[in-house]
Amino acid sequence: AYGMDPATSYGYDTAYGIDTVTTPAPEPAETTGELAADEAATPTPEPEEAETAHETEAPAALAPACYEDGKSPEEIRAETQQVFAHIFGDTDLYDALVKNGNTLTHETATNLEHPFLALLGPVRLLNAQGPAPLTKGKNEVSTVLMDRYASVAAFLHLHPGAETEDYHSAFWPGEHHSSTKADTRRNQLTGKVRQWLGSSKDHHPYFPRAVSRRYSLSELINSDWALFQILTDGDLSARPTSHLLAAFSLVRGVPLDGSSAHYPWAENDREYMRDRIIDVAYELLDRARQAQDHRLILQVARAARMIDSTQDAFWTAEIHEEILTNNLQKAQELKAQFLDYLESWDVEPTEEATKVLAA
Repeated sequence: AYGMDPATSYGYDTAYGIDTVTTPAPEPAETTGELAADEAATPTPEPEEAETAHETEAPAALAPACYEDGKSPEEIRAETQQVFAHIFGDTDLYDALVKNGNTLTHETATNLEHPFLALLGPVRLLNAQGPAPLTKGKNEVSTVLMDRYASVAAFLHLHPGAETEDYHSAFWPGEHHSSTKADTRRNQLTGKVRQWLGSSKDHHPYFPRAVSRRYSLSELINSDWALFQILTDGDLSARPTSHLLAAFSLVRGVPLDGSSAHYPWAENDREYMRDRIIDVAYELLDRARQAQDHRLILQVARAARMIDSTQDAFWTAEIHEEILTNNLQKAQELKAQFLDYLESWDVEPTEEATKVLAA
C-alpha cells in the first residue's frame, strides 16, 4: 500500500499551507477582468506607436508565474492529492500523518495491516499488533515504555542487520555488550519490543530473532522516512514539485524527536534527515517564489524554520510574506524573535536580513 514508482508524476496537498478551504486562491477570472478593465481605460495608441509596441518584446517579468509545465499552484495542489492516493492507497495514513500529524500518538487508530514508524517528528509506532506495555503494578498503558520501545524499533529500522555490539551500544553507550548483565538487559528489552510489535496474520514476527547475532525488523514495517526518500530520490531539481510537497508534508517536526535517554544513538541519523528536509524546503521555496505562490512560501518558511532555526533564509522569507499579507503585528513579533536569536549567538544579520528587518 505504500509503494511508489518514482518515475510517475503524482502530486500532494501538504499540511504546511495547502488549505484550499480556508484560504482560497484568487480566481483567474478576477485577474483577467481587472486587466481587461485597465486595458479598456488605456487610450488607444496612434498607429505608429502601436506598431512600435508590437515590435517591442515583452519583459520576461510579465510572463505568467507558474510551476513546471505551466502548472498553476492549484494544479500542483491537486496533483499532490494524487501522490497521497498512490502511496497510501486505501489506508488512512494521510489523516494520521498529514491532516492530524500534530496529534499523532502510538495509539492513533489506523486501518493499516502492518506496523508503521513515524520518524519525521516525535517518534511514533503505529498499529503494533501485540499488547501495549503497561506501567509496572498498574493496569495502565505506559506512554514512557511505548516511547522506549519505539526508539528501539526506529534504530533497527534505520540500521537493519545491526550487530549485537552496535545494537547494545546504541542504548547502553559505554557498556560492554558481552557481559552477563549486558546480555540480560538487552534480551529483556528485545523481548518487550518483540512482544509489542507482535506478528503478522500468517504468524511471522515483526521482530524476528537475531540471525548470526544480527538484529533486523520485518521488511513489512514501513516508515514516513522511507516514503520521503522515495519521493525525493536523486537530484531535487529534477523532481516534480508535487513529489517534493508530498515529502515535505510528512514532516511533523524535528526528526527522531524524543527523550535523549531513548535516543543516544540518533544524532547522526537526525542530522542527515534534517539536512535532506532542509534541502527540500529550499527547493520548494525557490519554486514557490518563481510561481509567486505566496501561500506556499509562507508555509514552507514557517515549517522549515521550526525544524532548523539556524537558517536565516526561512526567517526572512516568513517575515517578508507576513508583511506582504499586511500581517504587520506578526511580522514585528518575528523580527523581534529573529533579532533575539541572532543576539544569542552574537551574529550580525546578513545584508538581505538587514533589508527585511528594516522593512
